[in-house]
Amino acid sequence: MLHDVYKAANKTDIANIYKQKADSTFKARITRQQIKAIDNKVVKFENKHNKEDINKLSNTISRQRLFIIVCISFVLILTILVSVIVIKSRRLKHAYILVIAKNRELAIANNMSKKLRDKAVTGNMPAGSNDSTESKERDRETENKQEEETTETKAPITANEISLTPEQTDKILQGVIMTMENVDIISKPSFTLVELAKMINSNTRYVSWVINNTYNKNFKTLLNEYRIREVCRRMEDNKNFGHLTIQAIYTSLGYSSASNFLRAFKNVNGMTPSTYQKLINENRKAIKHTEENQ
Repeated sequence: MLHDVYKAANKTDIANIYKQKADSTFKARITRQQIKAIDNKVVKFENKHNKEDINKLSNTISRQRLFIIVCISFVLILTILVSVIVIKSRRLKHAYILVIAKNRELAIANNMSKKLRDKAVTGNMPAGSNDSTESKERDRETENKQEEETTETKAPITANEISLTPEQTDKILQGVIMTMENVDIISKPSFTLVELAKMINSNTRYVSWVINNTYNKNFKTLLNEYRIREVCRRMEDNKNFGHLTIQAIYTSLGYSSASNFLRAFKNVNGMTPSTYQKLINENRKAIKHTEENQ
């Protein structure tokens, strides 16, 4: 504006000076606007990248937190599982030890019972054979019924099919017990219900019924229990049977198959023979250690 005034007054130099100042002012204003615009763009760019960085960082932190939570949860679950397993293992071991102690007590009780019965039989032995006729009649009756005998694989016998007096039942039961406690007899692989019935002058129907009615189990199960009980006794008797392997012991007691023996042992004791042997050895070491410290 001043440029135009001085130019009209023919003062060119002054007009040029004001023109230069006006141009400089305009350029400066344009430059400031550009700088401001650039600054705004830079700020927007930085804000955008900052937001992306913050989102990425937030996602990373979230993933890390989730990973930490999963790891802590896994460790807690694993710790609980290990604790449960340890507790159950201790309880199971305690139960196994109780089974061993029970077998030991049963072996002692059976041995004493056998001795008492042997004494009673010896003391009550008749001078003559007055019952020979009656025994022969029973034998003939047994022989006549052999063809009609039923095995345990057939339908079970109900109480209505058996007509035994309490005295007869008790006599058969005593015969079963005495025979089962004879290790030499039950160790024979060929020992069966038929053989047992013959030995006690009865028949398989009566013997099977007495066993089922008394023990709530069949002959085979009862036989396995007596055999396994003897196996356990021999495994504990390190003095007389310590030189024998488990296989040698169960073979000598009528088991020709390892699988049959293992199945019978686990059914009776709830553990494998190797576990039973391990617990026996641990018990021996504990007793020995206690005796040495006394």
